[in-house]
Order: sequence, then C-alpha cells, then structure tokens
Amino acid sequence: MIRLALPHGTRLERADLKSDYGGIDATMLCNYHCPLQIRVRKNRPIQAADIDITFRPTEPRMMAAGTYAPIALFVWMRDGWAEAGKLIDVYRMYDEVKPPLEQRERIPVGVAQYMPSTFAAHAAEMGHPEWSPWSPAQARAVAAHDLALGRRAQWSVGGC
Repeated sequence: MIRLALPHGTRLERADLKSDYGGIDATMLCNYHCPLQIRVRKNRPIQAADIDITFRPTEPRMMAAGTYAPIALFVWMRDGWAEAGKLIDVYRMYDEVKPPLEQRERIPVGVAQYMPSTFAAHAAEMGHPEWSPWSPAQARAVAAHDLALGRRAQWSVGGC
C-alpha cells in the first residue's frame, strides 16, 4: 500500500539490517538512489496525521551527524487503505523544528511500548476507554486483542 503514495514506476529496495539500525528502511530509486525512512501508522484516531510524527530518542543524534535517511515517508492507514501521507525532508525539519527534537519531552508509553493514541484507540475498541498502558494486565489484554486481529505491527519500537 505504501507504493500508492509514491510516483508511478518508483522502485523501493529494502535496506539491510545495518542500514535499518541507522534509520534507513529502504532506498527509493527515482533518478538516483535516495535512502528513505518509512513509518506506517494503522487505524489511528481521526486527525492523527496532524500530530503523529514521531522519532525514536536516538534518531536526532543521527540527524545531527548527517547519517539519517534524508527523506521520511509517513503513511496513515485505515482498514488496509492509505488515508493520509506525508513526505518529509528530514534535515530541513531537523534544522527548523521548534523546540528542537533533542529538547522535546519523551512521552512514556507504558509497559507494552504502545503509542498513547494507539493504546487509547484499541482499548476503546475493546469497550475499555478508561484503561491505562501502565497497567500490565490491561496492556496484555490490549496486546492479545491486537495479536488476535493481526495487528502486531501497531506496537511501537524503542519508544517510537
């Protein structure tokens, strides 16, 4: 589905594991090679595309060093269909965003490492909007629900 957000004929080559750890998911082949960071958000609350651009705590350091993928593609999916997308010039964003990424608050996401908006949406979907990602029993129940629906990719990795 990510291909729908890219120009016709664009080729994507998956990154190797070393590159992936360096913040590069794929290389986009247009007229030249361009490392690309890809983030997919699934079944997020309405207007999530306006607020749900996140980076791992280690990524600003890579941006400062100039080793991060220069372009990031964020895609928001609903029920398997692309609902919104943003293509971001990472280095321009890094230079111009206020406050700088390094100074932004780190948002804790509970024992199962959920994004707050994802946990809230899935707990509400289960009929428990009052649940907390900090309750191990509640986080396990939401995780079991997600796994049963094939949504393991919804979990965040490393605080992202």
